[in-house]
Amino acid sequence: MMSSILGSSCRRSSSWRSMNGRPDSLFPRRPKNTGTQCLSRRSPQVPERSGNNHRRKEMSRNSMLRYDDRVAIVTGAGRGVGRAHALMLASRGCSVLVNDIATEDDSTGPAHAVVEEIVASGGRAAVNEDSVVDNAAQIVSAAADAFGRVDILINNAGTTEFGEFDTLSVESYERQIALHLMGPIELCRAAWPHLKRSGAGRILNTISAGVLGHPNMANYSAGKGGLLSFSGALAAAGTQFQINVNCIAPFAWSRLPEANADENLRAFLSKNCTPDRVAAFAAWLVHHETTVSGAAFEVGGGAAARLILARGSFVRAREDSPDAWAECGTEVSRIEGLFPLTTGGDLVNAHMTSIHSEGSFDFSDASAGGMSR
Repeated sequence: MMSSILGSSCRRSSSWRSMNGRPDSLFPRRPKNTGTQCLSRRSPQVPERSGNNHRRKEMSRNSMLRYDDRVAIVTGAGRGVGRAHALMLASRGCSVLVNDIATEDDSTGPAHAVVEEIVASGGRAAVNEDSVVDNAAQIVSAAADAFGRVDILINNAGTTEFGEFDTLSVESYERQIALHLMGPIELCRAAWPHLKRSGAGRILNTISAGVLGHPNMANYSAGKGGLLSFSGALAAAGTQFQINVNCIAPFAWSRLPEANADENLRAFLSKNCTPDRVAAFAAWLVHHETTVSGAAFEVGGGAAARLILARGSFVRAREDSPDAWAECGTEVSRIEGLFPLTTGGDLVNAHMTSIHSEGSFDFSDASAGGMSR
């Protein structure tokens, strides 16, 4: 019954090309106390032997992505994925400010052990134990004081608070939003002048599957969802300064799934999804030659996929009434034939075009942003 009604009363608008006529692809753009423990960077030693195998190794070493003379801040870097980020970048020549807070159980804090590991391997690193919630500016200043510049910011610090929606306190929302949204915002604000001077600034914000909602983590989802939207706005703002901004949703073994996941998931993650497998992808995203910006990815276990906001095809009702839209409910809820959306302008332009019979619209993102409410 409903299918026959849909066939006669609802019609789909003609297709509209996504991204204002651009193909659906990533498109390049032009080009508390801080203690520093550093060792000078040493070039890898190549075995003195001849033959094709030696030449292949030499070519591989020379073609690997390097971060010499680059400086990175990694928050929440004392353990898990953050630690893996710091170790990966440092192993390829980057100077790293390793940020993590000390807990009541830690006399020195986990960041110290990471710095010691980096230094022992011949890298350059500094410890910072400031809170991203209270002392964002101090974190950035610590990196600039230790190494003279800031080129990369990886916002990774985070934790969760579980509870059913009607039992979570207002304070728990404030804590989660402060940690996962306002902390990264303040860090980006403090780092922005340094990233502009860099000429190839890179920001990587950590989101999660929580952006799609979780019945027992509405507070966490609110913060991560806000961070995703903020990252899109920041990517647009960074275009003129060659600052790339992206997000990753790590699928990896860390303290969060260790504490909250079921036994089967914990076993799978600990075996197949180690943090270093996320760090490898993240390091590519923050490299100064990588042109990707304004994108989000799920990554882990050696695999990654682009995450997008998208719309379906527009559906027209026979009239402007609740009854007519009830007839179209199934059709308008379909998710086939999705069109990727990368900016607010994409959404507004598509909608204006779908209801205008005399041509297409092309609003700028600045004018379109306030219309899509």
